[in-house]
Amino acid sequence: MFEPKICWCHSMSTEMDDLITLVKNLRIAVDEEKGDDVQKLLDSVLTLIQSMDTEDGEDLPALVRHLATLLEWKSTGVLVKTAAVVAALAKIESGRTACCCSRIILPLLGLLTSHTETQLLVQVCRALGNICYENTDGNKLVVEAGGLPAVLLVLQRAVSVSEAPHSTQLRSCAAGCLLNLLMGQDYLYPKALELGIMELLYSVLELGVTKEGEEAAIHTLVILGLLTDAAPGTLTLSEKLCNVTVKALEASTSGELSELCVELLHTQAENESVRLHLAKAGLCELLVLLLEKHRPLVEDDETRNLLKMACDLIIIILNGDESMNLLYGDGKGKVFQGMVSWLTSTDDDLQITGVLAMGNFARTDRHCLQMVERGVSKKLLSLLAKNNTSAADIRLQHALLSALRNLVIPIENKGVMLGEGLLDSVLPMVAIPTFPVVFKL
Repeated sequence: MFEPKICWCHSMSTEMDDLITLVKNLRIAVDEEKGDDVQKLLDSVLTLIQSMDTEDGEDLPALVRHLATLLEWKSTGVLVKTAAVVAALAKIESGRTACCCSRIILPLLGLLTSHTETQLLVQVCRALGNICYENTDGNKLVVEAGGLPAVLLVLQRAVSVSEAPHSTQLRSCAAGCLLNLLMGQDYLYPKALELGIMELLYSVLELGVTKEGEEAAIHTLVILGLLTDAAPGTLTLSEKLCNVTVKALEASTSGELSELCVELLHTQAENESVRLHLAKAGLCELLVLLLEKHRPLVEDDETRNLLKMACDLIIIILNGDESMNLLYGDGKGKVFQGMVSWLTSTDDDLQITGVLAMGNFARTDRHCLQMVERGVSKKLLSLLAKNNTSAADIRLQHALLSALRNLVIPIENKGVMLGEGLLDSVLPMVAIPTFPVVFKL
């Protein structure tokens, strides 16, 4: 559900008694078509539902019947309040079950396709999204009634009128509704792609990730993750989507949003073309900046794992030949220089990432010659001399030996690196009985 789920417990029967009384009064007002009374009663019902501590759904079908009638009314004010009550009701499991019926879903979808009033569309998207939350039956009813294209059209509308009042709220609710509709429903993905969902999701992210638009961006990134995970290797991010996701990461002030950006890009970066898109979009430069800025704040496993994923993402991008050459920048690239500086970092993960990066940059003779000339080999050998026993971190040893192996390949470098103490640093490692280290020797 794209709204915080309420934890409902058993409560005093007085709340249900109050609800029963309100339902009876609502029935009378509906029968007598007293619009003002109906709106006041709906406000009372909404307030009561939001404060109730019960999962007792015995009297909910009666309420749902009256709500279904009200969803056919002409008054926009009544329609907005009715949809809001349905949305609140569908946040409760028993209420979601009661609302999971054609008499509620069909009128809601009718409103979605026939009205343009933003506040009404917001409440209808909330109602449909909550009905679909972890609810296969609800999803099925919404889909069979044409819900997927209808929700996509509303999201498109929210994007196209981005400057209008409440459009940000509509964008968030429509994206949340779309997420709940698609979650766990892989069979819908081809249809969604056919209807142009990728371009639409790009448009949502292109509007930025201001504090107000953050929720819509979060929903959008989760949807992108669902779609791409379901078709690994065949559905990849376009250059436009790569660019806009990097911009979202740069602008983000939300830990959740930043994590979603990194996770999505980490998965997608295994594709060679995506690697190059991300390198050109400046992702690695951004990650270096963010990692250096936020490293002092890494104090728990969750943030440490995110740091490791970001480091790994840099290395994955450097695995590509074109992206590696681009980021090397003839030895003047910001990423290359940043990775050299990480060789002396006090953070183990940043230091290991720097060493791994040196191994990736040292994949051409020209780079190897330049790197040795600029003292990179000296830095690596100095680091190895401090970590050439069985007590050292095997990840660091593995990375150091890989980088040194690449650097020593050009004939011109062999004598230089021997003179820098290559043998003195490496020979003590012969006694280390760890297979990867022995293999690198």
